[in-house]
Amino acid sequence: MRRAFGVLAQIVAATTGIAAIGGLVGFLIVHFGRWGGAPKGLSLGMIVSGALVFLIAGTSGSPSGQRPFGFAPPARSAAWVPASAPRNWLQVAAAGLGAIAAGVGVIALFGFGR
Repeated sequence: MRRAFGVLAQIVAATTGIAAIGGLVGFLIVHFGRWGGAPKGLSLGMIVSGALVFLIAGTSGSPSGQRPFGFAPPARSAAWVPASAPRNWLQVAAAGLGAIAAGVGVIALFGFGR
C-alpha cells in the first residue's frame, strides 16, 4: 500500500509539473500573440504539453526494448533525480494524460476564452 501511494505521488507531481510548465508557455504565447484570453492559453498549453509527453512516453515503452525517441528514465542512483520523479514510462504517460485532463478542466471551468 505504501508503494502505491508513492507511485501515485510521483504521477501527481509529474502531472503538476507538466501542466504548470505547459500552461505557462501556452499563456505566454497566446498573451503576447494577442490570440485570446488567459484560459485559452492555459488550457491549450496544458493539453499540448500533456499530449507531447504522453506520445513520447508511449513510444518509449515498446516491448522489444527499442526506444525511438531515446526516452529512458534515469537510474535510481542518479544524485540529481528527485525522489518524486517517475521511474516507469507508464507513470510518465499517466502524467501526460493528467495534464490533458487538467487542460480540459480549465476549459470546463472558465470556458475557452475569446
